Amino acid sequence: MTTLILALASLFCVLVIPVIPLRPLIIGLVVLRSLADYGIATGTRPTLLSAVSLAVAFIAIYTLVVHVSNRQGSPLWMRFGFPTVIVVLLWTAVGFGRYGIDGDLILESLRIVSAMAIFVLAYAYVQSSPKSPESAILWMIAPAAIISLASGIATAEGAVTRAGRLTATFSHPNAAGAFFGVAVVVLLAIWLRNRDRITFIVGLAAGICLLLTGSLGGIVGCVVGVLVVVWTKSTDSPGRRIMQSLAIAAVLIAGYVFSGLSSRVAEFNWGAQSASKADADSFQWRFENWRRLIDEWQENPVVGYGWGASSHNVLPMGGPPHSLYFQVLVDMGAIGILLLLIGVVALWKRARKVAKLPGWEGAALLGILSFALVNGLVSNLVGYTATVYLIAAATGLTLAHVRQRNESISQDSEWAPDGMALAPVRKS
Repeated sequence: MTTLILALASLFCVLVIPVIPLRPLIIGLVVLRSLADYGIATGTRPTLLSAVSLAVAFIAIYTLVVHVSNRQGSPLWMRFGFPTVIVVLLWTAVGFGRYGIDGDLILESLRIVSAMAIFVLAYAYVQSSPKSPESAILWMIAPAAIISLASGIATAEGAVTRAGRLTATFSHPNAAGAFFGVAVVVLLAIWLRNRDRITFIVGLAAGICLLLTGSLGGIVGCVVGVLVVVWTKSTDSPGRRIMQSLAIAAVLIAGYVFSGLSSRVAEFNWGAQSASKADADSFQWRFENWRRLIDEWQENPVVGYGWGASSHNVLPMGGPPHSLYFQVLVDMGAIGILLLLIGVVALWKRARKVAKLPGWEGAALLGILSFALVNGLVSNLVGYTATVYLIAAATGLTLAHVRQRNESISQDSEWAPDGMALAPVRKS
């Protein structure tokens, strides 16, 4: 079955990708990836879906190659894609040097490269299209939100764990929580600007799914992201922002009471000195895992063990790091942490500039970044491929839309009559 799916994907690449518009292709890749992990958490995943997840990554990378070869995205490739590929190749080589040529490490690298491809393609699409990206982002989220909500309410087989936590079409409740957390943050930013009914309905469905996952990291990250969105809106008065923040607190309290989150918090044994993988207390398990990962990192502090090593090879407690920062530290060493810091600072500064302009884009970018920084503290965020695809696509669409709009305003201001020129906007 896997061979058949990959053969069909290859045929799709050759016959369809050269003629299909980028918009439906990008949406389709994100949607397919958000539906492809059904059954992993419960051990009932069909082989077909495993092949689909691999085919999606292959199609994304192939599409980027075609796009760049047609000289449609060469500047974008040199600015974003080429540096990413070089970094991935270098740390894949580090992993090969320590463990030999490993299929798991190759797949980890392909996932990151495919996410980069999604970002570049999303950016390139907006540059060549006058359409606003709001509807594209909505379509990326809606199928998973609707299917997950329906399966959660019906407690469909394979969609809910034995503990009653929603996984739906994702590999783990935390993976589902990360996807829906990002979805709520982005859709709230869009809805506060447009106030349309469909965005509200899909955002509400995503929010309910988030609570049903019982993912504390996803919920806390979402709350932080939502608060950043609310307080980034320069058009609202402080009083209005305070009322919105109080409304968020009320929703959070209600969710805590009615969704069973209190039982998850009650699992934590705050006075425990050690933990094992079998313990119910995931909080203490994480701390013990991180302590041991630091010991492992000290053996290779500069370049680490290679990309993907902390998910497959360096497992002191039998599981992945459950922290973006410890994953980068172990996989890429001190150099990786430095690169991560540079990337975060650059994106934050760019988002802050965008937030000073009218529109929802700045709030969405700051909200996404805030969610990733908070959720990444306690989750395997980079390993949640559907969430990484959604973040890559939404960020690429948003950044390109802002640049396109600013260039349009700058051109209009050059031709406006005296006394009517718009304020010039510096090009990014």
